[in-house]
Amino acid sequence: MSKVVWTISSENSRIYIKLKWLRISQLAGYLTRISGEVHADRFFTNPEVYLFIEAGSLNTQYPEQNDRLKGQKMLDAEKYPFLEFSSIEGCQLRSGSIWELPGVMTIKESKYPLTMIINKSDITLNRKKNTARFRLFGELNLEKSDFYCTAENDYGRVVTIEAEISLKVKE
Repeated sequence: MSKVVWTISSENSRIYIKLKWLRISQLAGYLTRISGEVHADRFFTNPEVYLFIEAGSLNTQYPEQNDRLKGQKMLDAEKYPFLEFSSIEGCQLRSGSIWELPGVMTIKESKYPLTMIINKSDITLNRKKNTARFRLFGELNLEKSDFYCTAENDYGRVVTIEAEISLKVKE
């Protein structure tokens, strides 16, 4: 079966994150500027996924936290404008329409393993509209030494990720 190139519909895609903060609370935010491609057949068998997420699009709704997270001691969004995800080893069907997608998340110059659980929401294939929509879930384990941590800024190692990704066939 031939591969189709699907592009991320950034206006309809979001990535939500939650990280522990001060060991007693969670800080939630979202990233809105996402681009990338998925190379797969029309049924998304063994997709190859490449995502580029603009670090500067992070929004926690708290300006001080936004500045801290995007600053030099954390994401360093000015020097490293993109977080990148690429899949490895293909996708494995686990149950019904739930898949596991192993991959690598690159933050600054560090690479972290990340397996996303994917739930297929909707695929529309017709002459006028070829679209797909997925929900993804995963946990990213960060090395604390890669990020600035003090008593007043104690972000946890585990980042919970939820995403809604919309795709359209590349024209």
